Amino acid sequence: MENLINLSQFTSLAAVTSNAIAEIGSGTTIAMATDSDAGIMKLYTSTGANEDGTMTQFEITKLIRNITVSGGSSTMTKISKLPSQAEAVTYNGSAQQASWDDFDATELIIDGEIEASDAGVHTVGFTPQADCMWLDGTQNRRTTTWSIDKAAGSLSISDNSTTLTTGDTDSFTIATVGDGAITVTSSDTSVATVSQSGSTVTVTAVAAGHTAITVSVAEGTNYLAPSDVTYNLTVQSNISNTLNNNSWQTISEISQAGDGDLYWDVGDAKEIILNGQIGDCFTATNLSLCVFILDFNHPMNGVAENNIIWGGFKSALIDGTDVSLIDGQTSGIDGQLYFNFNHTSTTVTYSVIYGKNCGGWRGSDLRYDILGATSTQPSEYNIEKTASCVGYDATAATLTNPVANTLLSALPADLRNVIRLWTRWIDATGNKSNTDAGIQATVDAITLLAESEIFASRNKANQYEQNHQTQMAYYANGNSITRYKHNDVNTAAAWWTASPDSSSSSMWCSVSVQYNAGKAGTAFQKASYGLAPAFKT
Repeated sequence: MENLINLSQFTSLAAVTSNAIAEIGSGTTIAMATDSDAGIMKLYTSTGANEDGTMTQFEITKLIRNITVSGGSSTMTKISKLPSQAEAVTYNGSAQQASWDDFDATELIIDGEIEASDAGVHTVGFTPQADCMWLDGTQNRRTTTWSIDKAAGSLSISDNSTTLTTGDTDSFTIATVGDGAITVTSSDTSVATVSQSGSTVTVTAVAAGHTAITVSVAEGTNYLAPSDVTYNLTVQSNISNTLNNNSWQTISEISQAGDGDLYWDVGDAKEIILNGQIGDCFTATNLSLCVFILDFNHPMNGVAENNIIWGGFKSALIDGTDVSLIDGQTSGIDGQLYFNFNHTSTTVTYSVIYGKNCGGWRGSDLRYDILGATSTQPSEYNIEKTASCVGYDATAATLTNPVANTLLSALPADLRNVIRLWTRWIDATGNKSNTDAGIQATVDAITLLAESEIFASRNKANQYEQNHQTQMAYYANGNSITRYKHNDVNTAAAWWTASPDSSSSSMWCSVSVQYNAGKAGTAFQKASYGLAPAFKT
């Protein structure tokens, strides 16, 4: 808008032609005059007129400064950009202002939401000063926005996990920086429910099991949502110090938490009912016997573990006699599934009469078809064993679908549901093996104890077994190793261990009646001896 009007035409107040008005951009009748100070233009609005129509009375309506008068022309300051926010602003709880790029207070007047406290978008206006204009020649107010970013939220809780008994409650507190809604949820309300009052969360145990309590804080007005936090809860059934009064599920939970010795003692017993056939010559019909605690948190190959190791059997809960299952047979080599290690052979030789222990515990017939320790039969099942005989590990299916006519299948279902697979480090070679290479990790669902898990010192087993095994606390505490017949508690009975005799290819370590003074005996594997099983929960 240069050369709006030729100031040399005016030495005093004078009428302004309509062309000059158009050039100035005014919508009213105005007059103009130069001030005595150079560079100042005054615009006037007419308030009266002479008879000839010339303006006589004027009021000053706008004063434009910085006018350059030279050769009859004038200029105004031009503003090229609408200001923009220069730096990010983050919510801090206090009133804040934006900093601006391309803003000069001598050129622009700012108004609107110049200052704000809450996060979000805020609007301001910019109007050119009287002596300034936008590039397009206008002086109108223009708007733009600036913003306050949300601050980062935070969330923590006073505790992250606990174990409760059914019906009990626990509480934890929430500490958060943020203004979003807080929600607390249980992943399994059948195990535990939750309620929230302010920053306090109350958890109520409903039934045995596990659940995750998740605490969330939503994005709010001024804060972003922090990451969720989780409170892990284990609920166990009511625990009785009388072992037999607890369910197997409760016992399992205590066992896996490593807390069994807080409630019960080594030697404590729990009644079970056996039903089913075991081998070819033993049938249990509602047979009441007791399993008992051999050890708490027994190490596995020298590694600490939370567990309870159980032994079978006692004749009664209180002052019961230690017994083993007897099938009433003496020995078998004709393929009958007696309580002997390997049942038959295909050739009539010396070894047929006595059988071989090749394949060790892992490859034995008794492990598969009498105990049900694994659901996969050994490579040389029910034939004479050779040095190439191998056995196979138990799997989860061994417990859920045990081999028929085995001790495992005769156990009550609620017990079988909590038995855990047990990795035994035991002689899995036999055939006079007495090297550490003969010791192999073998996974059993139910098992027999090895020599060094019963006796304080080694006698007949592979000498390297004792490097991988530890005597059970029940026997370390001085309890007798003598067992009696399950059906005649006045008659002692020999019982098998899981250890092959390292000095013989035909014999196994046993606890014989004549060896109850503290050393393992041995017996030919054709003998039908007592079963004293062990298992882990």
